[in-house]
Amino acid sequence: MTITTIDRHHTVHACTGDPVDTATTVVHTVDGGPCHQPVTIRAGSTLAVVSCGRVKPAAQQCHPCRPIVVVREVTYEVIDCDTLHGQHTTTVATGHSTHPCRICDQPLSAILAGLGRHILCGVPLPLMGRWK
Repeated sequence: MTITTIDRHHTVHACTGDPVDTATTVVHTVDGGPCHQPVTIRAGSTLAVVSCGRVKPAAQQCHPCRPIVVVREVTYEVIDCDTLHGQHTTTVATGHSTHPCRICDQPLSAILAGLGRHILCGVPLPLMGRWK
């Protein structure tokens, strides 16, 4: 198996929580070795032999060609409105919305009025041991 270790860095907008940028860095790659099931590809009169990992779906690839991606580190950077120029075309709403949250019926912040609910309302909770 070819094992690739990566780091992921998310840049998030402070007001809305929307992602601004996501950068992925490949930290280390361990080659799985030579292909056990090479595939011959024909283009006109030219023949080329390539590894099965380049042309077959993951379920049909041989053991050395099958990729595994290990996420080593995930970091978040929250950027405020003063740092991001041109992110807001209007001013950000402040105070409370005229309508409560449609899920829990509690008061809702004005900035969440377009969503109609709190950020975590209506999101299923993870089962024990399933999410990490």
